[in-house]
Amino acid sequence: MVSGGRFKHKTKGLHNEKATDLRVPLVGRAEAIVRRRLDQVKGTVLFPTSRGGAMDQTVVQHGVYYHQPYCKIAPNHDRPRVPVTHWSAHDLRRTARTLLATLGCPNEVAEAVLGHVQPGIIGVYNRHTYDRERREWLTTLSHRLEEIAAKYPPRK
Repeated sequence: MVSGGRFKHKTKGLHNEKATDLRVPLVGRAEAIVRRRLDQVKGTVLFPTSRGGAMDQTVVQHGVYYHQPYCKIAPNHDRPRVPVTHWSAHDLRRTARTLLATLGCPNEVAEAVLGHVQPGIIGVYNRHTYDRERREWLTTLSHRLEEIAAKYPPRK
């Protein structure tokens, strides 16, 4: 599991007193990618800045835009362009949440996967972290994504 407690100040939960440390279970390709990245950076931050801190998410979105075929930033830079256009990094959260719903994942678990705090009185009384359930449903999601990837192999 990857824990986001040290960087809560960089999350949407920053201003929510009920927000807690978000522990994200990594399974499948996500785990392999994170392990490979940690080996590359030789530290505890997946995407460090040149000063050693954690990169802001806006930098990630800027990188996505920079590789879109319609990006006009630095037009003389030769760089790979992504084949899927008009998307943002946040769309990946939305897609994961939608796929979890199609797989039958209970709402409270899917919302916990995203790190959302339960609203109202439910959030006051239900202090369950859903760690086991999040791992279970993220594993199910990983299997579903592998099925989708197998149907659409990369173009050569």
